[in-house]
Amino acid sequence: MPPHRVELADNWKLASARDVSVGGQAISLPEYDAATWHAVARMPATVLEILEEDGTYPNLYEGMNLLNDVPQDLYLQDWWYRTSFQVPTGAHTFWVDFPGINYRAEIWLNGELVADDKQVVGMYNDHRFNITRFIHPGNPNVLAVKVTPERL
Repeated sequence: MPPHRVELADNWKLASARDVSVGGQAISLPEYDAATWHAVARMPATVLEILEEDGTYPNLYEGMNLLNDVPQDLYLQDWWYRTSFQVPTGAHTFWVDFPGINYRAEIWLNGELVADDKQVVGMYNDHRFNITRFIHPGNPNVLAVKVTPERL
């Protein structure tokens, strides 16, 4: 079977890690309820872009809105991104590729840790992982990524 590429650009949700009381193992399971999370129009996207698009912080670039309306620690928080997707049946090998994460991340798939924040580090690094053993063909698969900004 020829390689099949599935772009995971849609169906993402976003939440501040401060607002989430469980870890990646629970968040990356299909039964986890992320209904209150921020909807993401399309990935890749920055946290600020997502929060502007969903109306949390509208009109960011008018007047002093960016300074006055947005918490100044927004860039210091950890954030969870979550999506679900199907994979084609009959495929035998699955990879996930992150061409850039700023700055560290934990990657979880279907309740299993794919990579931790020691493996996924550096904003200009490409991170690619074989996820074959974590995939459930024919069933929903849930990917959760906790992004941690660079801390000086």
